[in-house]
This record gives sequence, C-alpha cells and structure tokens, in this order.
Amino acid sequence: MKSLERSVLYGLIISLVFVTIGTFFLCESNETLDMVAEHLGFVGENIITAPFPEYTIPGFDNVWASLALGMISTIIIFAVAYGIGKLIVKIRAKSVAS
Repeated sequence: MKSLERSVLYGLIISLVFVTIGTFFLCESNETLDMVAEHLGFVGENIITAPFPEYTIPGFDNVWASLALGMISTIIIFAVAYGIGKLIVKIRAKSVAS
C-alpha cells in the first residue's frame, strides 16, 4: 500500500473513531446556539425539510442509530471528497499532458 493511500485510510479510521467518541459522549449535550436563540426569542424556520431531523432516524431514536447514521454519513462524505480529488488529479494530468 502506498504512503498516500495509507494516510488516507488512517484519516478515515480516525474520523470514524471521532464519530464514535462524539456519539457516545455528546449524545445528551445541548446545542448552545439553539439555547441562546430560544433565550433571545428567535424562532427558526426550515427552508427545506431535513432528511434526518435532529440527526436521528425516525423510529430509531437511540445512540446506536445515531452512531450508524454518523458513520454512514462520514463514509459518504469521504467517498464523495475522494472521488472529486481523483477527478481533479485526472483533469490536471490531462491538461499538463496536452
């Protein structure tokens, strides 16, 4: 395995570890910005309906479902960013060769 590929894999693993730690240690924390907004009398309105409001899966309102959602989201974001990076490298290589 190349050094760059190994670094990317380590980064993904570390991200998933942080998701796990955050899910278990912060599952009951309050969102400070929401609390301050409520205290000041601000009311928020959604422009678009979120697919997973409050980061939960409907019917699975527990820490394990939150962990699964966090890990799946992290992997999806990683895959999209990695794919875009590969595409940029390919485009740059093609433009340099031309």
